[in-house]
Amino acid sequence: MLSEAWRDVATGTSRVCGVAIALTLATVVCLAADAFALARLVSGAIDFRQSGAATYVLVAEGRVAADACDRLGSVTGIGDAGGLRVTRNTLAPERMPSTNLPVFEATPGMVSALAPSGRAGPGVLLAERVAEHLGLEAGDELLAGGEAIAVRGTYAYPDDGRRTGIGYAVLAPTAAVGLVDECRITVWPPSQEHARLLWSTLRDGISDEAEDPRVQQLSTRHGQTFAGGAEHDARVTRFAPIVAGAAAASVGLVAVRRRRLDLSSALHLGCSPSALLAQMLLEALFAVAAAAGLTGAGTVVLLALRVGALDAGAIGRVAASCVLLMACGHLLGVAIATLAVREKHLFRYFRHR
Repeated sequence: MLSEAWRDVATGTSRVCGVAIALTLATVVCLAADAFALARLVSGAIDFRQSGAATYVLVAEGRVAADACDRLGSVTGIGDAGGLRVTRNTLAPERMPSTNLPVFEATPGMVSALAPSGRAGPGVLLAERVAEHLGLEAGDELLAGGEAIAVRGTYAYPDDGRRTGIGYAVLAPTAAVGLVDECRITVWPPSQEHARLLWSTLRDGISDEAEDPRVQQLSTRHGQTFAGGAEHDARVTRFAPIVAGAAAASVGLVAVRRRRLDLSSALHLGCSPSALLAQMLLEALFAVAAAAGLTGAGTVVLLALRVGALDAGAIGRVAASCVLLMACGHLLGVAIATLAVREKHLFRYFRHR
């Protein structure tokens, strides 16, 4: 039986190459459709978070506990937490003497959130636009007021509709002690329950959200809520593995139907239905193995193209699901089509060959 299956594969009787290509196309198309849909959702999530829509701000001048604010960063679901204190100090760089840069004091949590890759040690953080205009970068010195101030790093704060204030300024890192003017936390996925934790940092007895001050989003450009989870669950392409399985089953049905005259002849010559079924499934396994290998290569190509912001794990899971259902569907289609072949229909098959 095994040798017979191998002879059919080697001689091209089973058309393994054509079947494998058809299976690969069906699987890769389904895989790519779902991968691109997921990539779009992931990109939307990244845009939502990077725009500041997932960052909540409590503004209460001189009434926010800096240590309590930074400790919120240890809460599950809160990625970054830090406080800002407005100062009356300004810096007039020697390169731009007519410009007075506002100075804000930032707690360690805020420094880590704005410049996660910044240098350790003393120094200030410059907004990227300030650093660009002054021609400075991390490790340089800012000359202002007759003194040289070390530049610890830069931070991005685009003018895209988010809360203004530090978009063109200097941040002076400070310890998380005393009171600050605002506390910011980044919550992912967005949660109003987590946002309400900001009220615990107030130190003047105000805890009712209906009172002033209020908690607000850093930016509302992408709306108040993120619907990515619902869109993920409702996406049409979530059925891609099932479609791949159905397409593979159809390929199996067609492939066996094209050989039903040969199969009926084998039954007529005394081959048992079970032996014939086992032989056809073995031949189908060759095609499935080849298609799985080609699909794996297609998955590597998708990863090389870095589809959107999708990671290897997400594409790998989609690929595994599509390949698994492709294999099951094809074997099922081959089995059904083989069992449907009858010896008594030999002459009818011959007339319609």
